[in-house]
Amino acid sequence: MDWVGGFFIIGGLILVTYALSVEPYANQFEQSTNGFMFPIVYAPLASGTGCLLVAFCVEGWYAKCPLLPFDFFNPRGVLPLCIACLFFFASFGVWLYNSAEFFDSEIVTGVTGGLQGVMLSLWYTPLAVGGIILCVLNGWLSHRFHIQTVLILSGLAWVGAPLIFAVVPFPLHYWYEVLPSMLFATLGIDLTYTATTIALSSSQPQKYQGIAGAVTSILVNLAMSFSLPISLIVQHYATVGMPTDTVEQAQQATLWGYKMAFVYGAASAGMGLVIVVVFMGKPWWQRESSYVEDVEMGQRRPSEATTLVYDVDV
Repeated sequence: MDWVGGFFIIGGLILVTYALSVEPYANQFEQSTNGFMFPIVYAPLASGTGCLLVAFCVEGWYAKCPLLPFDFFNPRGVLPLCIACLFFFASFGVWLYNSAEFFDSEIVTGVTGGLQGVMLSLWYTPLAVGGIILCVLNGWLSHRFHIQTVLILSGLAWVGAPLIFAVVPFPLHYWYEVLPSMLFATLGIDLTYTATTIALSSSQPQKYQGIAGAVTSILVNLAMSFSLPISLIVQHYATVGMPTDTVEQAQQATLWGYKMAFVYGAASAGMGLVIVVVFMGKPWWQRESSYVEDVEMGQRRPSEATTLVYDVDV
């Protein structure tokens, strides 16, 4: 077990996330000063970055059993896929968190007092229903279309989900505006997660199969943990200088901040889509395997066999 690497990875991620989360509130008593200029922000940010750099060195050159071996990223296309997924899942985090608060506004929904409790849950019903349906369809899609095609489809859905809320007028119409966004969101999260799991698992030798599954889950949580504070920063700076003297002006400023956060979510998804289109144009999972990997693949039981659009020749 790589205790040293684990300590610096966890410590670094916590410190960086904390710094980004506190930045929008650091200058509340000195509005003319950028939040990053305060010690409460730059101290943990610098410390966290340093911890992550130390962890990178430990994992790459000193750890005998690293938590995430650099060899995991050797197959062509694995690193671009992971980066694209970070952008995709970041978009989902921004959409999910901000939409729940977005619907709390009476101006947005047209419902007195905004959506609360059971009514708010009902608006998200398409996410659950769509997830159940896509659990069945994902296997069929992955066997009939290139992984890149599935990721492009999910990338377009990622862009559409937050972009709808960023551009539509108020109040929102559920069937014409909210429902399409919900459907895009469930397409994005379910297609991306399944395609990523299949692609990472199929590109790795048997000894890294556990890591492949773990990385897919980690990408979701890591992306969302960073995207949420970044979206708060976007909201903060988007509303700086806007008048808030009256209740109506304050509400308009708040809603404008949410819209800019959704724009950030769409831009994040767009970056992931660009990475998928540019760097994943060839079937990189059909790489040339080494002799050791060939032996490992040949020793797999049928339940462990590669499941991809095109099976790897063994």
